Amino acid sequence: MKKLLLCASLLLVGSASAQMVEDFEGVTAPALPSGWTQVTNATDGGYATTSDVSSTYFVVPSHTQYIATSDDNCNCDKSSEQLISAPVVLPASGADLVTFDYSLGLYYGETGNFGISTDGGATVTDLGLLASTRVGTTNDHGWATASYVITTYAGQMVNFVWTYDDNADWGSGLAIDDVQMVSLPAVDMEMTALTTVPTVLPGNTSITGTVTSLGADLVTSIDVTWNDGSGANSATFPVNLNYGDTYDFTHTTPLDAAAGTAYSLDVCVVAAGDAVVNNDCMQTTVSAVSALVPKITVGEEKTGEWCGWCPRGAVALADMSLSNPSDFIGIAVHNGDAMAVSSYDGNIGNYVPGGYPGGGVDRVVSGNPADFLAMHNSRANMVPPASVSVTGTSDGTNVTVTVSADFVGSLSGDYRLAVVLVEDGVAGAGQANYYNDGASGAMAFPNTGSMPNFNFVGGGSTVSPVFHDHVARALGDNEINGAAGSLPASIIAGSTHSHTYTIAHNASWAAYNMHAVGMLVDASTGEILNAGMSSDVLGLNDVEATNFNVSAMPNPTNGVSNIVVDLAVAAEMSLVVVDVVGNVIYSMENTDLAAGSYQTSVDLSNNANGVYFAQVVLNGTAKTVKIIVEK
Repeated sequence: MKKLLLCASLLLVGSASAQMVEDFEGVTAPALPSGWTQVTNATDGGYATTSDVSSTYFVVPSHTQYIATSDDNCNCDKSSEQLISAPVVLPASGADLVTFDYSLGLYYGETGNFGISTDGGATVTDLGLLASTRVGTTNDHGWATASYVITTYAGQMVNFVWTYDDNADWGSGLAIDDVQMVSLPAVDMEMTALTTVPTVLPGNTSITGTVTSLGADLVTSIDVTWNDGSGANSATFPVNLNYGDTYDFTHTTPLDAAAGTAYSLDVCVVAAGDAVVNNDCMQTTVSAVSALVPKITVGEEKTGEWCGWCPRGAVALADMSLSNPSDFIGIAVHNGDAMAVSSYDGNIGNYVPGGYPGGGVDRVVSGNPADFLAMHNSRANMVPPASVSVTGTSDGTNVTVTVSADFVGSLSGDYRLAVVLVEDGVAGAGQANYYNDGASGAMAFPNTGSMPNFNFVGGGSTVSPVFHDHVARALGDNEINGAAGSLPASIIAGSTHSHTYTIAHNASWAAYNMHAVGMLVDASTGEILNAGMSSDVLGLNDVEATNFNVSAMPNPTNGVSNIVVDLAVAAEMSLVVVDVVGNVIYSMENTDLAAGSYQTSVDLSNNANGVYFAQVVLNGTAKTVKIIVEK
């Protein structure tokens, strides 16, 4: 399959050379460089040379002196605001690309374009749309390098044109620096990516990846070789690649992987006349698992109480808890409300891009949260390198969570064990609701969770009271991908590794409504390879666990549930039954009991369908059992 890169980052290597057109260093700020012009309706004057354009919502890293326009500062009319370079005479040969560094935001439809003009800027041929350099969901904006082919304009006098458009709304801005013309080698093929998964089932495994042409000439044939140390395997592919074109290959010779064995592969692209050889090869490790363990996916929902469309994501997570209770874990990552966790909210946009509501599974696939099931299905057959288990306790001061991974495959690289604390039934301040009038269709919770069967249609433009499930409350070590060093750099099949996190227990959390989610993460990409969740609410594990047992019968119940406590030793015992938001439904004061079996009946027939928790405290040690009411 061939793809066309309209805008690509450029690494100048080998025989490639560059001629600076403008670096803005010799310009007296805020003037434009000599011969440069602009078209603007902005009250702030439009583009200006500067060494710091940063403002509250358009934070740009230092980049010596550059030229920029800021819509954040003035929020004025920056529709189709053009920056036009001085005339540039392109040589007859040797000017294959124009490249430049830029910084651009992404808020309410703003855009940045690059084009070229042969009539002094009167008409502009658009060469491509610039991608946003905004970092996640923060106000920080990095710098990127863009490159465009200009060989068809060889020998002509041209003007380079940048167009910023604020979409008649508030935006950030556009900054430009280091405009250059680049001469490319005739042929330069790059091994851009290897897409063979790191862990596979024993047997034949396809070697796959992507190559990119970075040379000036058309490439019509390439060879791809892979070698696991036992000899090279080569395949020829007919292609049709100009500069910036990519080709996704599947090698004709598969790797025959043996169970429990790891293979280090060198994969290279070869093309006749390739002038640059240090980008031809990449290395990867493929491990065939010794056993197949269950794959559990993680769905992360980007949400916020301010977001009127976000009920869609909450309903989708509730639906998934019913349809896929054993192989899907949902996490609601809040933004802009009291439930937001800054270390999570500030980084999730790197893996679940776009606006709100948003959804992603395993930080690999993303899209509309209503499509969680389809995203889950695309990942459900991945072969995990390990199973993940989690235990967690809370003593009211700290939450201690241990994440363990039992490896059935070998890994090498920056892999980590991460943890997220999640809480159900969190009382919110009020959820904005754009589904109230019914014009956008049905939107109702299923018969589960903290608001079973609640219908957002007719629920009010702001839903209050509102209770949120799956809410992310904390990250272990405040790291979205887990703590560095939580796993060794090299892991062999058959080994078990664990990492323990200690997290301060916020007084507003309800431990009986919380679980710990553990994840095995590839920190280099953010991909979640497998996951697990603590089997019970936090605080359930304790040193006296063998001294008593708690159960509820029947469970689920349509009314009365009998709480059964088996005591191995005499003890002082108390019992409390609460709903998901902590309201006390039933309580029994401290009672001295001898060893034996005791039963207490709790009538929930007048309570709504949903989840309730019976907590038994024995000599200061707590155990909790979940009761489900279904009428």
